[in-house]
Amino acid sequence: MTIQTNTGAYVKTVNGSVGTAVTAAGTGDNTLVTGYTIDRNAYSTPLSGVFAIVYNASLTSAKTLALGYTVETSDSSSFTSPWTLATATSTVKVTATGTTTYQGVLEIDVNLATAGQYIRGKFTPDLNNTATDTANITGVWVLGGTDTLPI
Repeated sequence: MTIQTNTGAYVKTVNGSVGTAVTAAGTGDNTLVTGYTIDRNAYSTPLSGVFAIVYNASLTSAKTLALGYTVETSDSSSFTSPWTLATATSTVKVTATGTTTYQGVLEIDVNLATAGQYIRGKFTPDLNNTATDTANITGVWVLGGTDTLPI
């Protein structure tokens, strides 16, 4: 089989974080979510990955959901002396009138060639409305680029 017809043999999907419910100016809003610690060695030490932040947000017109994120790595499972592989903020903005539901995935491509044994993603959802807006968010890893298949 080739990668075109059997992509699943070339990647491994791993739960990256707890699911988080967010309410504007309330629970989960502007609160850091630290993802699960992933041991790369348990998955044939992948050299490439995507940390995907999956969201479903109900946003009022002209309001936004910002997703600040950091992907970090460490040689220690307790993340003593971690280093950053990727960091930024991405914003989902409503342009329609009224309340609109948005579903999407923010994909953060990560080169794991120089990563330590452990990786994790962290994100901070920030709804800029004072009420009403909500979101459900979780993180997922897609790992690939290993010497042995399947992962």
